[in-house]
Amino acid sequence: MKNVRPFVHRLREQLKNRVVVLLYHRIANFTPDPQLLCVTPQHFADQMQVVRKYYKCMSLQDLKLSIQLRKFPHRGLVVTFDDGYLDNLQNALPVLEHFHIPATVFAVSEYVGKQDEMVSDVLERILLQAETLPPILQLRLGDETREWVLGNYPAQRTLWNVASGEYPSPRHECYRDLHHLLRPMTLVKRQAVLQQLLDWSGESWIAQPERRVLSVPELQRLSHSGLVEIGSHSANHLMLAQQPIETQQTEIAGSKLKLEHLLERKVTSFSYPYGGKSAVSKRTIDCVREAGFDIACDNIQGFVDNNSNLLALPRLLIRDWDGNEFRDRLQRAFFH
Repeated sequence: MKNVRPFVHRLREQLKNRVVVLLYHRIANFTPDPQLLCVTPQHFADQMQVVRKYYKCMSLQDLKLSIQLRKFPHRGLVVTFDDGYLDNLQNALPVLEHFHIPATVFAVSEYVGKQDEMVSDVLERILLQAETLPPILQLRLGDETREWVLGNYPAQRTLWNVASGEYPSPRHECYRDLHHLLRPMTLVKRQAVLQQLLDWSGESWIAQPERRVLSVPELQRLSHSGLVEIGSHSANHLMLAQQPIETQQTEIAGSKLKLEHLLERKVTSFSYPYGGKSAVSKRTIDCVREAGFDIACDNIQGFVDNNSNLLALPRLLIRDWDGNEFRDRLQRAFFH
C-alpha cells in the first residue's frame, strides 16, 4: 500500500494540472463524410452528457485565466467548434443549452452570410455526389496542367473517408489529390482552380442549404445565446504559414475586425485553419498576437497544462463516437 499511495497522489496532481480542449466541426448526419467532420446529433448529446457528468466545463476565457494563474480545475474541459457551420446553431446549441455547457465557435469571417461552400464541401459535392461527370478532368495549376481519368463512375455516396487508405474509384483519388493540392494555395490560385472545377462539372458555387455556414443573423444569435463565444478562424480559411506574411496579417487581423463589426463586441480568440506545423509557424503566431488575440487554438493532439502556449493550444479532435467510446477516449487523454 505504501508504494501505491505516492502513485495515486502523483496521478491526482497530474489530473489537477491539465485541461482537454475538444475540437468539433459539424453536428450533423451527412453521408458521405470523407473528412470525418460530422458527429451525429444523438452522439453529440451522448458526449455532452458525459462531459456534464464527469468533467468541469470551462469557457475558453476561463481556460485563459487558469493558464495565467497556473491553476487548473480537476478534469477541466473546453468545447470548441471550427468553421462556423449552420448545424452548430441548429443541432449543437440546443444540446449545449440543455446541459448548460459553454463553447466557442470559430467562424471564417469572409464566408459568413455567403452562399459559398467551404473548399472540402465543394470538392465533395462535385467529385463524390454529382450523378455524372465528364470522364477526364484537366486543371491548370499555375504553370502545370494535371489530368485525372475518372471514367464513367456514378455518384460515390459511400461510407469512404480519407483515413481508409484505399480508393473505391478514381473519383475518390481525385478528391484526395485536389484536397491536398488546394490547401497551401493562395486565395487567388485556389479560387481559379475551383472555378475550373465548377465549369468542368457544370455545378455552381451555391452551397447545399443544410451544409452552409452561418448567416450574419445566425452568428449573432449564437453570440447572444449566453453560452457561445464567437472566435475567428481567419478570413478565408487559408493555410496561413504557407502564405506571404502580408497575407497572414490580413487574414488574421481582418477577420477580427469584420467579426467585431458584425457582432458589436470584442473577438479575442483565434483558431488556426488546418493546424499543425505546415499551417502554423512562429511568425503566424506572432501575427495572431499582434492582431490583438489573447488565446488561440491549434489542431494538434494534446492537453493543456502549465507549459502550454496561450496562442497555440492543443486540442482533442472528436469523431462520431457513441457516449461510451467518447468517455473511454477522454479518460485515456487525461491519464496518458
